[in-house]
Order: sequence, then C-alpha cells, then structure tokens
Amino acid sequence: MIYVTDRKGKEITIKLACYREVDHFIRLLRNKPDRRGTIVESIDFTNYKALPADPVNCFEPEQTDYSKYDTLIEALHLTELELAILNCYMNGMRQGEVCAELGIGRGIINHRKASIRKRYNAYFNTL
Repeated sequence: MIYVTDRKGKEITIKLACYREVDHFIRLLRNKPDRRGTIVESIDFTNYKALPADPVNCFEPEQTDYSKYDTLIEALHLTELELAILNCYMNGMRQGEVCAELGIGRGIINHRKASIRKRYNAYFNTL
C-alpha cells in the first residue's frame, strides 16, 4: 500500500516509512543522549554476567523428547490406520483434512477415534 511519494517522485510504502522512522530513532539514540538526559549504554562484553542469555543454538529448533509418546503408542497396539489418524490429529489437522489426507470417510475416522480413546482409557485404568 502506497503511503506517500517523496521529493523525487518515488512511491513510499507504509512498511518502508516505518522502517525509515525506526532506523532514524535508533540512530538518534546511538549518537545523542536522550532529551531527558539519559544515555544509551552499550553492553560490556568483558564482563560475562552483563551479557544476555547464552545465544548458542538460538536459531535451531528445540528438540522435543517424544519417548513418552512412543512408549504409549507401543503400549496401545494401534493398527496402521489408527496410527495414521492419530498422527494427523497430533499434527493439528481437522477432521476434513484427515479425510482428504487419508482418503477415508468421517464415519471410519469417528469409529477409529473411539477405538483409540477406548484403548487409551483401558491402558490408564490398568496402571
């Protein structure tokens, strides 16, 4: 969406105008003290306690431990179709998406979900 055109006739989008405004504000904070007299301090990298949390692997996705899930699935003795349906729901799919993914009807899905729920309740009632 076009916000304004500059002196040279170039169109400026709202996004670009926001970036420019934020960049201008950051430059002001870096170069001059604030009007109220506060100064932006830089981080002392010689003192490790002043550093923020350890950024090692901060861009890598966190590895989740699925061992409890795997143990539970093995204990339930699910069929291939029931396991496929459960995995679809665990991935956040809705019933229509599960139908399309597996190529089966809603009745079969509801029946298999009831079977999974029954086995799950029986497993936890025996513990």
